[in-house]
Amino acid sequence: MRKITLLSILLALTMVLFAKHVHMETAKYVAKTFWEQNVLKGNSQKSTNVFYDISGQTDFSNLYIFNTDNGFVIVSADDAAKPILGYSQQGSFAPNNIPVNAREWLNEYNSEIKYAIDNNIEAGAETLEAWNKLRNGIGLAPKSARTVSQLLTTTWNQAPYYNDLCPYDYEEDARSVTGCAATAMAQLMKYWNWPTQGYGSHSYIPANHPEYGTLSADFGNTIYDWDNMPNALTPESSSAEINAVATLMYHCGVSMEMNYSPHGSGAYAISYYGQLEYSAENALRDFFGYSPSLNGQCRSYRYLDGDDTLTYEVYPYDEWMSMLIDDLDANRPIYYGGQGPDGGHGFIFDGYDNNEFFHVNWGWAGYADGYFTIDALEPAPGGIGGGSYQFNYDQTAIFGVEPASIYYTVNVLSISSAMGSVSGSGTYSAGQQITISATANNGYRFTQWNDGNTDNPRTITVTENATYTAMFASVTNIQSNIDEGIDIFPNPTNGTINITSQEKISEIEILNTLGQIAMLMKVDSDNATCNISDLPNGVYFIKIYSSGSNNISVKKLTKE
Repeated sequence: MRKITLLSILLALTMVLFAKHVHMETAKYVAKTFWEQNVLKGNSQKSTNVFYDISGQTDFSNLYIFNTDNGFVIVSADDAAKPILGYSQQGSFAPNNIPVNAREWLNEYNSEIKYAIDNNIEAGAETLEAWNKLRNGIGLAPKSARTVSQLLTTTWNQAPYYNDLCPYDYEEDARSVTGCAATAMAQLMKYWNWPTQGYGSHSYIPANHPEYGTLSADFGNTIYDWDNMPNALTPESSSAEINAVATLMYHCGVSMEMNYSPHGSGAYAISYYGQLEYSAENALRDFFGYSPSLNGQCRSYRYLDGDDTLTYEVYPYDEWMSMLIDDLDANRPIYYGGQGPDGGHGFIFDGYDNNEFFHVNWGWAGYADGYFTIDALEPAPGGIGGGSYQFNYDQTAIFGVEPASIYYTVNVLSISSAMGSVSGSGTYSAGQQITISATANNGYRFTQWNDGNTDNPRTITVTENATYTAMFASVTNIQSNIDEGIDIFPNPTNGTINITSQEKISEIEILNTLGQIAMLMKVDSDNATCNISDLPNGVYFIKIYSSGSNNISVKKLTKE
């Protein structure tokens, strides 16, 4: 207990003496401590890494970026911000090949820290404690016992190969790139391998490049070849693999009306609460059959109210974090977006560690993928970042992205309840196998279903809303003779039918496939003429009642 108390006192004293600006050597020690105590903790791998500072090769004056032999760590250059902003256990950070969306994300960190410096923002207690632990060789305490390992296996890019079907710019003599929004959306869809086939179609002319002409995609007539979509395209990829991925990429772009360009293609992630017709949010739902309950949210939404005052609607930090973690706990990757000076940028959150770092797939062939915090500054209660200033107000996310649970209704009917009963009606999921059956009453036998199938019971694979009507016939000799002695002509017909019988007919009912009476005639003769020209074209059943024997005969009729 005494040792713990002394350590607490030393840490508290260090907090008081801690300088605002962080020296490079201090930052390197902090990075090394975090790497050994938090990243490699519990791993048999021992840290023999040398940390190389590459910050001078970037434009991020308020960040330190340290490469190791097998990853990188990003550290704040000022103690007003969180000490660790991001890290990765794969590859290295090359300043000349920063993904566009990652650059904007790091610029946001840089701007937050600059604001804190310019306005003398003091770090919160949690941030100070983190700095002091790491400076004293102590790792960060886990904030949660829960983690979700990265869900995506793809490391797709915007070009080459991926953009093989994107419009060609003849003035630039180059093909447009897919756009980070399309790459993020395509990787999200590949995770689910959904849909097999899309819905509808869409065409548009890009506003920024009308010379590209009309860009079209027929989602409903496209079978997406998921089995031929590898985790990455390479020069050795087959033409089938390249075409499968390029088709998906192009369809994602068209679905959200991508503004294409060889230097960068952009589109919107969310509809901003119904204000935009075309976005990744709407496209996933409308064209690709994802859950109707998926929803795009702004972390902080700016708008002009009635008196032209700029107003913010803000998700508190804890609530926003809970929303992200809940989706990832359900194994649902999240389409995440940000807004930079060059337009919107999309990427994927597909996991998190126990210190509130989210795993990001930037859609840049795996480059710079790693774990990042959503803020550089410790959040103040009820706000974003710290205090009343607003950062990351353009962060957006699409929650609840998963294939829709598609259901169809199956109606199973009897042509007459006096003849028999049926079972199997209900609402079923697409692709589900069900059994329908018909049970004849005494004196009757099942003959067939309305589509001519004679199986009973019958197994059906549900693919659409459907109605199955069971037909029955009398088992008496009289009825058999009556069935044989009844003629209906012409059949099919386009208007009038003639009915003749060996027995006198008392009544004729014409029913649709739902068992509803479409026409009723009283008859007192062995023949009758019915004009059904007013009935819609389709299949009907004629029930013919005999006067003397009270027998019923059922015949199928087609109106064309």
